[in-house]
Amino acid sequence: YSDMADRNNKFELQHLLSITPGPLLANEIGPTLPVIFVYFLAGIALIIMISASFNYVNLSIARALTRAREVGIRKVSGATRKQLVFQFLTEAIVLSLLALVISHVILIFLKPAFDALNFSRLLHWDLSENMIVHVIIIAFAVILGVLSGLFPAFILSSFRPIQVLKDLTGIKLLSKMGMRKVLIVTQFSLSLIFIISVSLVFNQLQMMVTADFGFNTKNIVNVRLNDADFEQFKTSISQNAAIVNVSGATHVPGAGTIHTSDLWKDPADESPISTGNFSVDENYVDLMGLELLAGTNFQNLSAIANEIIINETAVSSFGFDSPENAIGKTIYDEDTTTQLHIAGVVKDYHYLMLIMDIGPMYLRYIPEDFRIVHVELNEMNLAAGMKAIEQSYEEVTGGNKVDSKYFQSEIKEYYELLFGDLVNIVGLSSFLALSIACLGLLGIATYTIETRIKEVSIRKILGATDKQLIYQLSKNFFSLLIIAIVISVPLAWLVNNLWLEQIAYRTPISIGVIASAVGILLIVGITTIGSQTWRASAVNPVDNLRSE
Repeated sequence: YSDMADRNNKFELQHLLSITPGPLLANEIGPTLPVIFVYFLAGIALIIMISASFNYVNLSIARALTRAREVGIRKVSGATRKQLVFQFLTEAIVLSLLALVISHVILIFLKPAFDALNFSRLLHWDLSENMIVHVIIIAFAVILGVLSGLFPAFILSSFRPIQVLKDLTGIKLLSKMGMRKVLIVTQFSLSLIFIISVSLVFNQLQMMVTADFGFNTKNIVNVRLNDADFEQFKTSISQNAAIVNVSGATHVPGAGTIHTSDLWKDPADESPISTGNFSVDENYVDLMGLELLAGTNFQNLSAIANEIIINETAVSSFGFDSPENAIGKTIYDEDTTTQLHIAGVVKDYHYLMLIMDIGPMYLRYIPEDFRIVHVELNEMNLAAGMKAIEQSYEEVTGGNKVDSKYFQSEIKEYYELLFGDLVNIVGLSSFLALSIACLGLLGIATYTIETRIKEVSIRKILGATDKQLIYQLSKNFFSLLIIAIVISVPLAWLVNNLWLEQIAYRTPISIGVIASAVGILLIVGITTIGSQTWRASAVNPVDNLRSE
């Protein structure tokens, strides 16, 4: 810009790898993403993988009895334990590679959906494939197959031929170690953490969309000036009865970037104070509904007057005793020679995104910097107001189409850009994790009930009711769900605090969120267990005991 020539600009170095993902700054050169969100998304994928691996271990152990005789016959035929371990590991790796092929086919169909994600479009994510990507995912699939198949392989290969070929009923898998119970508890703990997380992400989004930013957004349309002349457009639009007020600005508050300047209270001070700033006109304070705590609006409508209006935080940052005490005082711009005169003090409002704390800022009258026009419409005639905006813009620019959005809509779109995709991603992950956990629980419940089917038949003959049988078969599984809840609630609080602490204005981890998540987990768990226990209670004792 030509007006930058006389300014004393200073620059600080930033590591290239720290730009994005990296810390949120006030005026980034392009789109950025806090690194905590990258870790969060990577953690979700890792947890899904771990849960699926646990599920494979669980189901492999549950169906071990069906392969016991196979192991016995192979050992009698001369197979060594190393050969059996190699066989079962190979099976796990092959299954993992087959899953990779299937998932790759699914990814081909889902790629347009990934490309359509706000994150993907904003950060220009490249989902193209190359040899390095293929090597990494194949190696990952093999490692995953080895890790998930290692434990079942050693369990299955440890069967004694005489025992499994003579009587299978005496085999108790992991009865002392309780490994299956550990896996079930772990899976449901992860599922509950996901459910709580998606609730918190959704609540955070809703809180930011509906938050009180401290300024007015109702019936205001944001118009991008682009090539239009501000004064001409303002004069043209103000003549329409459907327009209440018009104001120019450099940025949209509450969503996007701002300008920052280093200011000094005294040129002799060693360290300046980094201060955000908006260039606005004389109508801005009234149109935005900002509350003046002291002083007045701009009195001298000239850029060379150097009048500024500061916020409450700037009052304390520059060491003034009160808003009234700040009026008439002078602070110095970046070159330490330009004097800025404080004309007024406004109540703090969220001029930055809600992720960031309110910092010191000032408003200054510099019309040539305007890029945005805030147009307040008459609530009784919004359609006429929008039409007036279009006509005035076309008139001023010689027929160009206007780029405009309702203020409230723009705020909503901005925060949905940040959190909308997270809601969908975490929601889908929660569904997958819970489904995987239920499959594992279903397999274990089926196995347990099958091994106790004769016990159930004898109890029925001795007069046990269906309710008593269901309770007897289900109580151990319900205790596992309770243990999972006790473990996962504090973990969910800890994990979600990691990303919530990065946000200045955050939703609380309330009792309601936790209670809702626990209720969902219990309903799904009870349904899964109940389907098997109800089936077991309905068996005919004669069919199971006729050969005894």
